Amino acid sequence: MFRLQFAGCPSWQSKISTKDHSARRQPITRTKLAYEVAKNVGKFLEREKVKGHGDHSRCNLEDALLSNMYLTRLVQVSIASWQPEIFMG
Repeated sequence: MFRLQFAGCPSWQSKISTKDHSARRQPITRTKLAYEVAKNVGKFLEREKVKGHGDHSRCNLEDALLSNMYLTRLVQVSIASWQPEIFMG
């Protein structure tokens, strides 16, 4: 399970498969996992920007661009959950 939380925004989660689709079901590479994290962060940003939260929300993602974010670390918090650490530059 992939969970994402930005300050002031509702949390968001989705599933990322950590096994490839070969017959042997090998674990995916760290590169592939980082790609999937980026793809899901992009989906989250688009969803939040389209949904909007009105003037009284603390969820401000207007200046958040995927191209300005860097995945600095992935922490495995449980057997099936990963927590990304993202730096916004």
